[in-house]
Amino acid sequence: MRIIFVHPDLGIGGAERLVCDAAIALKEKGHHVSFLTTHHDPSHCFPETRDGSFPVTVVVDWFPRSIFGYCRAMCMYIRMILGIGYFILQGYTR
Repeated sequence: MRIIFVHPDLGIGGAERLVCDAAIALKEKGHHVSFLTTHHDPSHCFPETRDGSFPVTVVVDWFPRSIFGYCRAMCMYIRMILGIGYFILQGYTR
């Protein structure tokens, strides 16, 4: 089975650790696992997403994360909508 985790920001945190652990468990079961995200900084992430254990595709990183330090949630929501739009229109084949 092909499994794609869609995550807003693959940094270092509890939610990121959770999806990495889930991805590891699914990979051990023989599934093909990859990530689609709107932001991924290789200098600030878990090793599994940096070392090639899982393919990571970054989309719409050009869209701002905030507007003058405000509206962070709204910007992240829009980034995720655009990311899912990319997923649907381009087809995700990794």
